Amino acid sequence: MRHLSVLRQRHGLARGNELGLTKRQLRLLVERGELRSPARGWYALPEADPHTTRAVALGGRLACVSALRSHGCDVPGDASVLHYAVPSHHRVRRRGPGVRHFEDVADHGGAYVQPLPDALVRAMLCRPYLEALATLELVARTRGPELLEDVLRRVAAVRSGLAADLATDVDLASRSAVETRVRLALRAAGLHVVAGARIPGIGEVDLLVEGCVIVEIDGFAYHGDRKQYRADRRRDRAAARLGLVVLRFAFEDADAVAVVAEVALHVAALRHHPHQPLRSVPPAVIHQLREVAARGENRSSWRARKAVGVTGGRIGGVPSDGAAVPSAGPAATATTG
Repeated sequence: MRHLSVLRQRHGLARGNELGLTKRQLRLLVERGELRSPARGWYALPEADPHTTRAVALGGRLACVSALRSHGCDVPGDASVLHYAVPSHHRVRRRGPGVRHFEDVADHGGAYVQPLPDALVRAMLCRPYLEALATLELVARTRGPELLEDVLRRVAAVRSGLAADLATDVDLASRSAVETRVRLALRAAGLHVVAGARIPGIGEVDLLVEGCVIVEIDGFAYHGDRKQYRADRRRDRAAARLGLVVLRFAFEDADAVAVVAEVALHVAALRHHPHQPLRSVPPAVIHQLREVAARGENRSSWRARKAVGVTGGRIGGVPSDGAAVPSAGPAATATTG
């Protein structure tokens, strides 16, 4: 039927005059449960996204993080909170639960979800800094660096300081909001960190700190099966052969301050008693490890330092000037035995 075709082309939602049915026909379909009417003059399929229909009922469309989730992006934050946008020149009387945004468009043109780039820019301006940064990293990681450049340019046109801080802190190697927070906390404490480091013989690790400590943040969904459990242990043994210390934190236990405190203790200990790789490790592998560690950064914006709790040059009792934790371990030594 034509009305079903129209509805499916429009996220399961359309105005009544777009469906080619009389008011009586529409009323009968609603009474039979084949359609529902979220707002006057609007009709939706029963399976239509409730957030989208609610946004339309409030005179707008999905926006910000709600729109990003509709586009299939896995972003942090409470998914139950509706974010919707209405044209800035409209006098909108209806206001329901959720976060209302205003946008400079004359008409949505039947698009009930903000385009992904627009939604991402809106999220940068709306969400708390760490959540916004993690959202930017997670979306741009899968959608490409061109999107990152476009979003930063558009944010800079509105809030140049925010855009500059995002550009300083963003790292597309990050794979979760928890990893983003931990990485920023480590860097704010003065530690040099490589996110998504690819280490020869081990593969990609979450974070390589000061070239000597690997930090892995393990979620049960990925690391809970037997196959991955065995793979993690093989990687840990390979790291030990290279003289690296591996610290694994369960996703729920990866409190940024606690992670920084423990990592800093290990780095300080390795500074005095560095672990050496086995004699069987080829010099070329040690050279590759040094090259990876050399990419470590400890820069962070003031927004990041404030968000992770750096005050007075310390984070969780750990100095944040980096003076106490110089590079240690196999990536900073020339010996291989």
